[in-house]
Amino acid sequence: MSYLTAAAAYNYDTGNDIAGVETKNTTDRSKTIGTGIPSGMVTVMSANGVSAIVGTGGALVTPPISDRGSTVPTYWREVR
Repeated sequence: MSYLTAAAAYNYDTGNDIAGVETKNTTDRSKTIGTGIPSGMVTVMSANGVSAIVGTGGALVTPPISDRGSTVPTYWREVR
């Protein structure tokens, strides 16, 4: 969901598309990925790119993520 407009950010419901034109409305705001309450999304950055993992119903699900924008690596150091 777009945080600025509350409109759908992804086209999860392709059944509402008209003549191949992507249509985003309230049915595109959610997608069933498993049973139960999902965990928080974990972002994974590797040499192959960026992906996400969500735990739900005893399984790990990899939802599609947008590759728009840029990924800026952040490094930190623990000081005691």
